[in-house]
Amino acid sequence: MTQSTEDWQTTAALIGPRAERAPDPIRVINESTELLKELRTPNRSAGGTFAELKGRYASACRTYFTAAAVSRRRVLAEEVRTQLSDLLFGLRAALERRIVDEMSATAFDEHFLREATKKSFFGVSAKQGVSIRYPLVSCVPTRLCGGRCYAHDGRDREIHHIFRGAINLYLGANFEEGTTEARAVIMDALGSAISHGIRAARADAAMAAKAGYHREPRIRFSHVGEMASTPDFTNSLARRIRELDPDMACVIYTRHPSARKLDPSLLRVNFTVEGSSDSRLRHAPSWARLVNVAWDGKLLPDAATNFLEHHGPNHSPPRGEGHVCPVSASEGAIQSCDAARCDLCFTPTVVRSKAFGADKRRILDVSVGKSYDPNRAVPN
Repeated sequence: MTQSTEDWQTTAALIGPRAERAPDPIRVINESTELLKELRTPNRSAGGTFAELKGRYASACRTYFTAAAVSRRRVLAEEVRTQLSDLLFGLRAALERRIVDEMSATAFDEHFLREATKKSFFGVSAKQGVSIRYPLVSCVPTRLCGGRCYAHDGRDREIHHIFRGAINLYLGANFEEGTTEARAVIMDALGSAISHGIRAARADAAMAAKAGYHREPRIRFSHVGEMASTPDFTNSLARRIRELDPDMACVIYTRHPSARKLDPSLLRVNFTVEGSSDSRLRHAPSWARLVNVAWDGKLLPDAATNFLEHHGPNHSPPRGEGHVCPVSASEGAIQSCDAARCDLCFTPTVVRSKAFGADKRRILDVSVGKSYDPNRAVPN
C-alpha cells in the first residue's frame, strides 16, 4: 500500500524510532505472550477518537510488528519460528478485536463514520492494485494460514494498516446490523471513496495497458481479512460499484463459511482450500472458482490455480500436477499479476458439478457459455 510522508511521520511519532539492534527472539516471544494475555483480558472500553485509539494501542502494534518481523527472518531456529508463527494470528486478531470493540463502545458514531469512509477505505499499491482491507479477526483460519498469512509481511503488519482493517470491519459490521436507513447512510457516506476507488482502478488498468497488457479494471475485496464475514455489506458495496461502473470487476478471495451468501452476479469469487482433504470444500459455492494454497508445494490438480508458499523466508517448489500461479512460482522475480500477464483469478467465476475430481468435473464459464475439460486445459 502506498503511504504519504505524513503517514510515515505519524508512524515514527506513534511507535518511536527503529531499534538499533536486532531484537532477541526469546524476548519477543515472551513479550508477545504477555501482550496476548492482556488483550484477551476483559476490558472496559475507554472510547476516544480514532487518533487517540492509535496512540493507546501504538505500543501493542509495535510488539506485534516486531514479532511478525522476527518470524520472517531467513536465519532463525525452527522451534523459535514455530512458536512465533503460532502466536501471530491470535495476537493480531486480539489486538484488532480490542480496537473494534473500543470503536463500538458507543452507538454508531459520526466521527468513526467519517474516518471509515475516507478515500483510504481503498488501498492502492503496485502489487495488489486497488483493494479493500479487512482485519484478520474477520477470518476463520486454519492453523497453517493463521501464522503464514502475508498480512504478517512487510507493510501489511504496520499500525496504520491494522487500524484501517479494523475500521473497515467496524463499518461493515454496522451495515450488517443496521436498519435500511442506517445502511443507506453508510453507503452514501462511502460515495466519494467509491468514486476514488473506481478512478484508481481504471488508472491501474490504463497503466497496465501502457505497458502492453490489456485487462479489465478491477477492485480486490479483502486482499487480507474476510469481507465474506459481512456478506450484505460486501454485496451492497459491489452493487454500488457496478452501478457506477458496470465494467468494473469486483473480485474476492475467501475461505469463509459465509461465501455462499456472496452474490455471483456482482462478485467473482475465488474459494481457497488447502488440498483435497480440506473440510472447507463443503463450503465452496458451486459457482466459485476453486484455488489452492499449495503448502510445501503440494499441488491440487482440480484447482484452477495453485499458490505456492512464497511469503516469508521460504519458497516451496511444486510437487505433483496442477496449474501454478506464475507470481508465486517466480521466487520474487515477478511481483504482480500484471507483470505476469495473468488474470486467471479475475475472470468471471465458474460453475462446478457437485462431484469433486478432475475425472467427473467440467467447468462452465458463466460469461461466455463455453465448457472446458479440466484434463485438457485451464480456462483463462
